Amino acid sequence: MNRQLVSILALLFVIASFPGNTTAAGHDHSGHGTSRSEGHGSNTAGRAEPGKVYTIKGVIEAVERESGKVTIHHPAIPELKWPAMTMRFAVESPDLLEGLAVGQTVRFDFRAAGEDNVIVDIENVR
Repeated sequence: MNRQLVSILALLFVIASFPGNTTAAGHDHSGHGTSRSEGHGSNTAGRAEPGKVYTIKGVIEAVERESGKVTIHHPAIPELKWPAMTMRFAVESPDLLEGLAVGQTVRFDFRAAGEDNVIVDIENVR
């Protein structure tokens, strides 16, 4: 009986690990946040192509000058299959944070760098 239980559990693990599975074990927890939080999405969402630059607009929710990060709420990005969400981005240069403030609408370019998305350019949109 104990062997049978171990076999069933092993089979369930293999099924849950199968690529494309949408169970908790099949989730991809990298690349982007979820709606209004800094969490992560599932494998049904697109992934930013490493090195490619994406341009979007968003509203600044936090600026962390000491850590070189900015939190921005942006609309859905159909190309990446990302829903509207709030994300925390690193900036390529601390100078990019100069003049930014909570509540500003910005247009920004970000590049995928491994599991991080790095802002390479940002400007206030009036």
